[in-house]
Amino acid sequence: MEQRIDWDWLEELCRMFRSAPLMKLLEIEISFDAEARAHFKLAFHPRLCHTLGDVHGGIYAMLLDNAGWFTVAGRYPGFWVATSELHTYLLEPARGEDMEAVGRIVRLGKKIAVAESELFSASGRLLGKGIGSFLVLKGVPYEHQKVLQRLEELYQRFNWRI
Repeated sequence: MEQRIDWDWLEELCRMFRSAPLMKLLEIEISFDAEARAHFKLAFHPRLCHTLGDVHGGIYAMLLDNAGWFTVAGRYPGFWVATSELHTYLLEPARGEDMEAVGRIVRLGKKIAVAESELFSASGRLLGKGIGSFLVLKGVPYEHQKVLQRLEELYQRFNWRI
């Protein structure tokens, strides 16, 4: 049975993502394709590198997690999901290229969803792969104003300027 895509909800998820301090700092772009798969683009920058001069594996993991999480979250309008497990496979170095991660639903359940994600270089090389399980928190409604309020509290507490 095919699930209807709520495009307004996907746009709300994009707004939420764009308001996150880490995402502003790294200048990551989010979008959804026609099949509601989340895409994350990150331009190469030396600040992403480890001491050997290439992108740190933690950046790969973050992009893979985001692609899976947002792909899953897009299928549960109005509610939070939480990453409960994430396996990452770091396959190749980025070698100075921009990167894009994309998620894909494996299974949607009432309490747990599973998604795969892949990370590609701008030239199309498969850099990494992830598979994650995500808890569906139907008892935790998404409330944008509370998210913004919490972010504002953090900005004030730590005197952040992003």
